[in-house]
Amino acid sequence: MLRLYKLSRHSHTLAASLPLIHRSLTTPSPRSSSAAAAASTFLAGDGVSWTSLGVSETLANSLSRAGLHRPSLTQAACVPSIVAGSDTVVAAETGGGKTHGYLVPIIFVVW
Repeated sequence: MLRLYKLSRHSHTLAASLPLIHRSLTTPSPRSSSAAAAASTFLAGDGVSWTSLGVSETLANSLSRAGLHRPSLTQAACVPSIVAGSDTVVAAETGGGKTHGYLVPIIFVVW
């Protein structure tokens, strides 16, 4: 389960009952192998790329060379919000891609 919250700069509380985004970006399709099934529930849909999330082509190529060919569902949900400059809190399972979800937009802005 992924929850993405937008925080107000003037608010010191997080209203956990008001998620901005609480959705799945892809529907897993039946696969013959368990590895393919795991990838289909972890990675964003085939049409979602780093550049479609607002990241530059140069950074997207660097991520691909590092082995991150496609964003995870978590990254696909949070990267556009962070790139847009919104204050964002992401809650997802361990190993869901939260760290890269925060770092990729930071690198994009700094780079």
